[in-house]
Amino acid sequence: MGLSLILVGCSINTALFGSSKSKGSSSGGDNLQAVKGNFPLMTPFTGQFKNYLRAAPNKKFVFANAFNDIYVVSESGTYLKSFTPADTFSVNGLTVDSSGNIYIAGAAASPNENTHRFIRKYDINGTYLGEIVTYGDEDPGAGVYVPLPTQPRIGADGSIYVAFNAEIRKYNSAGVHQLTFGTGTQAANDGEINGAPVFTVNSDGSIYVADMWSDRVQLFNADGTFNSKFTWPRQIAMSMLEDLQKNADGNFLLTERMGSDARITFFDPTGALLFSLNGSEGGGAAWGTSDLTTATVSENRLYVGYRETVYVFNASTGAYVKDYLPGMKNPTSVLQAKNGHFYVGTDKGVEQFNAKGDWQRTFEPVAQITALAVTSSNVLVVANASTPTTLNKYDLDGNLLGTVVVPALAAPYSMSVDANDNIYIADLGGGGLQVLSTALGTASAFPGAIGVPSGVHCAKDGSILVLDFDGTKSIPKRFSAAGALLDTFDAAGADVDVGTALGITQIGNGRVYIAGTIKNKIYEYEADGTYVTNFGSAGTQLNQFNQPWSIFADAFGSLFVVDKSNDAVKKFKPDGTLLYE
Repeated sequence: MGLSLILVGCSINTALFGSSKSKGSSSGGDNLQAVKGNFPLMTPFTGQFKNYLRAAPNKKFVFANAFNDIYVVSESGTYLKSFTPADTFSVNGLTVDSSGNIYIAGAAASPNENTHRFIRKYDINGTYLGEIVTYGDEDPGAGVYVPLPTQPRIGADGSIYVAFNAEIRKYNSAGVHQLTFGTGTQAANDGEINGAPVFTVNSDGSIYVADMWSDRVQLFNADGTFNSKFTWPRQIAMSMLEDLQKNADGNFLLTERMGSDARITFFDPTGALLFSLNGSEGGGAAWGTSDLTTATVSENRLYVGYRETVYVFNASTGAYVKDYLPGMKNPTSVLQAKNGHFYVGTDKGVEQFNAKGDWQRTFEPVAQITALAVTSSNVLVVANASTPTTLNKYDLDGNLLGTVVVPALAAPYSMSVDANDNIYIADLGGGGLQVLSTALGTASAFPGAIGVPSGVHCAKDGSILVLDFDGTKSIPKRFSAAGALLDTFDAAGADVDVGTALGITQIGNGRVYIAGTIKNKIYEYEADGTYVTNFGSAGTQLNQFNQPWSIFADAFGSLFVVDKSNDAVKKFKPDGTLLYE
């Protein structure tokens, strides 16, 4: 099991990024803030591979990830909605109409994987509106082959256009077939399509088509007849074509890739080259062929999805504008200091954000931050996997103040601060529960009988909540500060097995919440240790988890779960309701 972190310091009042308003003071005199903003905290555009990135009305974007989940995000990449289409084996294309409805071309998971082919429609909230076009079930054993629909497009009148090998079919909005562009047989004659096509639809129902095995773009009339053609400036020999779009200025952009090269090439209606982008324009590495997904244009900005990143260019000039780089990579903890700033431990180091969620800086650039804590004197204490015995101390601007050596530490997974600024450090590598006196700068072993602590939280009543790992599961226990065992949660009751758990916290009414890291659930207990319920499941959706690494509660009763392998910090009500704002 790899190193992990829990940050649940009892003196930390945690909220997430956005504008805030004062909500009074805590018993310790800190000015608490109930923060509203972009929840969950995660990489813009979710930090996932973005297949079929498409602009939607009201400055939204829609895309599919590698697991066939559909995401809706804002212009800045903030998560708005996601859903998983039922009974879907693969998503092979998507588009969005002027009302925000989403059309998915794909194959079903049943009755047999990848045999039933379809076009299905959803509204922007993920409500299923029906299977608009059904292509039947493929049965190779019986010699029945059904083409795989790709590149759905919606015409100005609501007609649906779908690409197949060597042809493009048009359906009305009810899914009734109207006509076919091309003959369905690969050929290079005018009016025929030579290889897998890419296309774009004009407002009058005519279409421009580029085919794989030629350098031509053909214009077909709305009735399906050939009109004209021109040669486009292919930049990569024998390239595979991924997408063709027409800009508002009348120029075209075509995504092509082959070998180790991938480009988006712009040309005018005569085929004259305007410019060609390969991803290096922003100072980074060029795009690789297999990871360049389709791009989309919104308000003269070209948005390109490449791996976890979205690049933005001026769609008329090709000038680089900005990119949305993945910032939340394998987060393990988050805290908010008295200055209102947030500090997130990740694979890249400590990421600092202001109270609005604007990124400020990265410091402590080590392989993996494993724990964070902040004292009442605004000293940020950082543990990492590279030098586990050495804790680094920073001011809240990221300036190194010094170090503290705790020789017993090998895998410090969790830190929590008590009312006297003692830092409790749970070590899964055999170091036990260490108590670091910030006043003296020395550490000593906690006197309680603990096997292997996997998480720790300082309760408001002065007791210490510990997750005691017995080799198969973490057992929640409560100790006095002097080390006396006060109780073991549900020792004689439900005896709930939380599995390996790496996070524990408590809200104002005394209820305790535990992050079941391996079981991908959050477990709830009464203040006396009686089991109540759990919520969550394994998955990539916003109300699901993939290794919830740590958990904490703010002064307003909201729970914040650090969902490590989903690269997000998620906000919930105590009843498990996902909050996003």
